[in-house]
Amino acid sequence: MNLLGAWQKVASRNLFSLFSGKTVLVVDDSDMNNSVVKAILERYGMKVLVAQNGAEALSQFTESKPFSIGVVLMDIAMPIMDGFEAAKRIRNLDRAD
Repeated sequence: MNLLGAWQKVASRNLFSLFSGKTVLVVDDSDMNNSVVKAILERYGMKVLVAQNGAEALSQFTESKPFSIGVVLMDIAMPIMDGFEAAKRIRNLDRAD
């Protein structure tokens, strides 16, 4: 492994450690993508919630306690409600987080 590769490995571990113990909402209409991302994030100590589309993501975020979801990873092209619309609605919620 070269120096750059070693640095990238250390940097990615440090980045993931920042989110260890946090809850991540993963939003994708692909079950395969959700499963892969969930497995990776859980490996680094994150709690993972999964939604199949923007409407489900909005519902889960709205029903969650403020600041309980630390990160939202969302696909853009999804049925029912796309990622752009869901992100806009989440950001417009009357919440401190």
